[in-house]
Amino acid sequence: MYYRGAFFTDRPIWHTPHMELAHGVIGSSANLTCAAHSQPPPVFEWFREMVLLGNSKLYRISNQKWKSILQVKIKDVSVFGDYHCVVSNSMGKVKRKITLVEGVVPAPPEFTVWSDEPGILIIKFEIIPNALLPVLEYRIEWKLTTDSDWHQARYHQASEGNEFVIHGLSFESDYSIRIAARNTVGYSNYSEEIVQRTKGLIAETVVDGSSVSSSFSSALSSTLQADSFQHCLAILVLFVIVVSEYR
Repeated sequence: MYYRGAFFTDRPIWHTPHMELAHGVIGSSANLTCAAHSQPPPVFEWFREMVLLGNSKLYRISNQKWKSILQVKIKDVSVFGDYHCVVSNSMGKVKRKITLVEGVVPAPPEFTVWSDEPGILIIKFEIIPNALLPVLEYRIEWKLTTDSDWHQARYHQASEGNEFVIHGLSFESDYSIRIAARNTVGYSNYSEEIVQRTKGLIAETVVDGSSVSSSFSSALSSTLQADSFQHCLAILVLFVIVVSEYR
């Protein structure tokens, strides 16, 4: 935004950057913003096809000292088109055009997910190239697949990058993940759910000089069975030795 350090008597001067294009969808509302400063203070007026606008069922105007916002209720396609903001004071006036066009929400994002470490999921989503409206952020949601619905899901809003790491998950558990994208118009539909299982802890043993890795849960079960067998075998050998000495 542009402001002068001190105000002198002057005609209105626009703040920069100036809105030239606004997007909206039928059934929602769109805000058109006009900003300028002057001394004496400016008066803001909005026009549509040469008609002065005021508060009504379709329009609501909110004026501040250096800014005016025209909120347009988009009931149908007839409200799309050019709007003019006129800013004036006793020294003169200036006029700018803002065009309201019909926008669309993004397509549901495509993404991949994998687990490299125990209790961690890595999500990488595709950036939509050459989109009419740039994606501002992504909403990533995840939940245990056994949870009944998405009301129990956790989420993260990502506005930078295209990779996200979820920490602190349960080991060897199935998680459902989905993503939605948002632009200036609104959120896309959610993507299709992807189910991914987290890794478990890794147990490593050495057999004949070779390193062997297995998941912690299966390795623990095998180890307990082996220890139990060896314990019973040792007791049996000791019993045979004792019996042999007393014969």
